[in-house]
Amino acid sequence: MTYANSSVIQDLFLNAILTDPAQLLAASRSGAVLRYTLPLSTPGMSVTGVKISSTFLELPTINDAYFMRNYTYVYGFAPSANAEWWFDSLVKVNVLTAQALWWSEPGCFPGEAVFVARPGATDEDDGVLLSVILDSVHNSSFLLILDARDLSEVARVNVDYVIRFGFHGRYYQV
Repeated sequence: MTYANSSVIQDLFLNAILTDPAQLLAASRSGAVLRYTLPLSTPGMSVTGVKISSTFLELPTINDAYFMRNYTYVYGFAPSANAEWWFDSLVKVNVLTAQALWWSEPGCFPGEAVFVARPGATDEDDGVLLSVILDSVHNSSFLLILDARDLSEVARVNVDYVIRFGFHGRYYQV
């Protein structure tokens, strides 16, 4: 994700969200998903960024097996067109065709998406997408497991409490 400047960081501050919650989504939607190419074999060449999707998403992730290779799919969480104050959807974008698949449920707000490949997978999107979801309707959370091919629900694991949002994973001693 790239932005014209760093103001999106200030928009994440609690007082900014409490003052004008819609501002966060407005600022976030100004970002773009770019793929940067580093010409390692040609010294002196400049780094180039190419926009790979017009679909806005945040905390983008790919199948780790395609790191440093041309990948086709990027996953993330995103605000739907109807979102009022926070990211309410998970999205899969085909960066070659610009096709986007969406998952959302009323009153539910996903955390960061994590792709997990199926053991022995041969296709890039053969696996599942995991996300901890805040369910504001039931004042609880659940782990959502989606088929990464079509974002259909495979399973969900409900808990009787709210799991707070965090970025880039959180680990707790048990």
